[in-house]
Formats: sequence, C-alpha cells, structure tokens
Amino acid sequence: QLRGLSAAQLAATCARLRPDDLADPTGETTAALRSLGQRVLTLTAEIARLDAELRTLTAQAEDVKQSETRLVRRSV
Repeated sequence: QLRGLSAAQLAATCARLRPDDLADPTGETTAALRSLGQRVLTLTAEIARLDAELRTLTAQAEDVKQSETRLVRRSV
C-alpha cells in the first residue's frame, strides 16, 4: 500500500491511516506512521510559509540596499 509512493504521497497516505487495536503491534505501527505522516505534512506547510516570508524579506532588503546605494551616490 505504501511502496512506490513519492515522499509527499507517502506522508499524505500515512497521515490518513486509521489504527485499529493499539494493543496490537500492527495497530501501534499504524498509529506511529499516522503520527509521522501528520508531522511531515505540518512541517512541509511550515517550510512553505517560512520560505514565502524569506522571499518577502529578501526582496525588502534588496530594495533598502538599492535605496541606500542611490543615497550614497547622490551625496558623493
């Protein structure tokens, strides 16, 4: 059921797993896979959000740098 999936597909599939009997090793394994899948999805979303924030900050820093360069050239 999990073989051949990409990392994203694997995480999504594991996050949707429904463990049966947690007293059974298979149920415990399923619960662990579900938890890991959910964590991967959460971290992936957080990375995407932080990447977007970094792109914004980088663009703003470049604008500030260009403004400072123009001011320095005018004062020389």
